[in-house]
Amino acid sequence: MKTIFEPHLLKVKQEQEQLFVWDIIRKKWIQLNAEEEVRQLLLHFLIQHCAVPKALIAIEKKIKVGSLNKRFDIIIYDQSQQPWMLIECKAPSVGLNQQTWFQLLDYNQTIQAKYGLISNGIETQIATFDSKIGSFNLLNTFPKWDNA
Repeated sequence: MKTIFEPHLLKVKQEQEQLFVWDIIRKKWIQLNAEEEVRQLLLHFLIQHCAVPKALIAIEKKIKVGSLNKRFDIIIYDQSQQPWMLIECKAPSVGLNQQTWFQLLDYNQTIQAKYGLISNGIETQIATFDSKIGSFNLLNTFPKWDNA
C-alpha cells in the first residue's frame, strides 16, 4: 500500500547545523534523520487518521529478544494495555522486504502483538501475526482501531 503522510504537520527547528523534530508522544525535540521523519509522520497519521490515542503509543522501548537487548520503534496498546500493533520504521532509501518482516517477527515473539506494520515513508505494509507458528499475513488496509 502506498503511504500518504502529511509533512506539514511536523514541527521542525534548526539549532546550528542540526534539524530537530517535535515528538508528540515523548514531548521533546528529537534529532531529525530520514528514519525519524518516517516515525514522526506515521505517528501523526495514527493519531489523526486512525484515532489511536497518544496515551496508548510507546516509542523506542527496550525489549529482550532471546538473550539480546533490542529496541522497537513504535508499539500501540489496546485499552487493556495489551500489545495491539508493533511498528518498524525504515528510512525511505531502505526497501521493505522479508528481512524487515523477520525482524518484526523476532520482536513479536516477546511482545505478542496482534498486528505488525513496516513503513519506509514511501510504502507501508500491514499484517496480522500468527504468533503460534511465527508467521504473518499481509493486509490491504489498516485495521480499525476502535478501542481494540
